[in-house]
Amino acid sequence: MIQLRPEQIAELWDADGSLRDVYAERMTIDRWRSFLTLAQQSNGRYTSDGEPASAPDAAEIFNDRTSSHLLALVIEGAQINCLFFIEDELELDIDPRQVVATGAHAAVLRFLETVAATIELPLSVTPENMQAKPYLSYEPKGARWTWHQ
Repeated sequence: MIQLRPEQIAELWDADGSLRDVYAERMTIDRWRSFLTLAQQSNGRYTSDGEPASAPDAAEIFNDRTSSHLLALVIEGAQINCLFFIEDELELDIDPRQVVATGAHAAVLRFLETVAATIELPLSVTPENMQAKPYLSYEPKGARWTWHQ
């Protein structure tokens, strides 16, 4: 796990009114299935059009573009949301106001490490809608975080 200095953690989780996004590119339906399995094991809650439901197969989610899909996971008090925007890209969002303790910071990063290892893809943590400007990136093959700021 990356050891950030207190000022780096403050910047990463600065409650500036925006979310933090987590991205992984080159997703496939099989990788989505692996992610959904991990989410179920992590007590993820799936809703379709705001109604609680059992998570369908990943292919069904991306074939149903008329419904809104949300998968929410709570990790040490921080809610991590997946809205299934694009089939070939995982995008999660995190409200930085919910990552208030060092334990929550560490737990969120550990969970993201598990996500990256599960889908076998690198991921990045960015300011909201700023995919090209990551704060952090994680490479699962080397189990290594990189701080970019």
